[in-house]
Amino acid sequence: MAAPRLSMSSAPQSVKASGSEAYYKSNLDLVLKENKQLKQRLDQLEKENRGLKKAVYDLSVRHSACNVHLGKVARPFDIDNLITPESSPPEELDDVVRVPDLGPQKVGLQVVPSSKSNRKADRRQFYHKSDLKGHTGSVYAAQFSKTNNLLASGSFDQSVRVWDVQNSREVLCFQEHLLNVSDVCWSNDGTVLLSGGFDHCVKEWDVVAGKALHSYSELQGFIQAVRFNPADNDVFLAGSTSKQVYVLDRRVKSTGAIVMHLSTDAKVSALILYRNGIACMSAHGDDGVHVAVNSYDNVLRVYDKFSVIEQPQMRLGGLRIVHAINGTRTKNWPIKSTLFQGHDYSQSARKRWPREDDGLTTNGDYRLRSTDLQSSEDLNVQNSLLLATGSADNCAYIYDVSGPSGTAELVQQLDGHNDRVCGAIFHPQDPVLATYSADFTLKLWKPRPHQVTDLS
Repeated sequence: MAAPRLSMSSAPQSVKASGSEAYYKSNLDLVLKENKQLKQRLDQLEKENRGLKKAVYDLSVRHSACNVHLGKVARPFDIDNLITPESSPPEELDDVVRVPDLGPQKVGLQVVPSSKSNRKADRRQFYHKSDLKGHTGSVYAAQFSKTNNLLASGSFDQSVRVWDVQNSREVLCFQEHLLNVSDVCWSNDGTVLLSGGFDHCVKEWDVVAGKALHSYSELQGFIQAVRFNPADNDVFLAGSTSKQVYVLDRRVKSTGAIVMHLSTDAKVSALILYRNGIACMSAHGDDGVHVAVNSYDNVLRVYDKFSVIEQPQMRLGGLRIVHAINGTRTKNWPIKSTLFQGHDYSQSARKRWPREDDGLTTNGDYRLRSTDLQSSEDLNVQNSLLLATGSADNCAYIYDVSGPSGTAELVQQLDGHNDRVCGAIFHPQDPVLATYSADFTLKLWKPRPHQVTDLS
């Protein structure tokens, strides 16, 4: 009789176990179904968000086009406040809120607001030389020619203008783009100019003859960056919002000129090419050794450009960070920066930051043998590595990044613009700075007269 009792008692347990399994399975299916629905809803919201952003952009483009057509120079509505409204003005640099940053922490570098200089008459400071007026829309790009006194600028008024820096006057105006001009680039000899725009094309201009040479329109997405190959100006690159970097050859215009395109994992808003013409990266601000990158987290980072050479894949994560500067503002707008290396910088850096006998520190910085360093009173533009950047708080800033990691110093705040400063650009050889802004103007800045010979 015992055996039947065992058999009878095991049946309910089996039924109970089967019921629990079915219960958990049904609940698991329900959770998976809800998770799928939430993902679908998230995708729908993201799609709607992209649509709203596009609508705001389209509206701004139409508004700008109407102003140009009607000959008005009225400022457009403030898209910054529509996208990222702020209840209070930006903090002062001394009281800035520190932004948590994972990138610098990974390499042991703390993000701190840069310190202000204590000297009243800093020999690295610049003065306002002149204004360049003529654009009727936000000035979004600028670059100096290496071989002459010319400065090119691109604007949301769909024009490309060329300025005589010495005389502070406009000498050329090209108006064949159909939408915003986002970037410009000079050839090595200063005779040809490239411009990229939101009209999906790159245009080539003959500056000597003052005419258009060619329009490259077989491209996808908004063109946000154009750069000549430094080693061969018959080849240039164009970066696009379609996550593509196009390589074009000016000698094969009949076939569309595209000889290669590289796919990236993000929209390309800036390009820097190595001098050998073989490698490139997506970033702004370049002095041949360092790269400066403005980020939407309001941190301006300076990287060692050549630390990526030994990486198997050229990714920004492979770069060694040198400085992380907190204090500028982007308000979700691309802000461009620039670097200037003085003629005596290398010698000065060795004197200010001598190496230890055992070489570099673990993070690659110069160690200090003693506290008997070069006097700060002897520092000037020509023995410094300067970083200039725009900002959404209507100012531009100049930093000295000559020293080891984490020692960036705020040299000067440049006031005078009436709207967001979209970027800054140094002349490649001379210490002349141009800042360009959403107030439709460019401003030229030069070092204090007592510290270098006046180049004008």
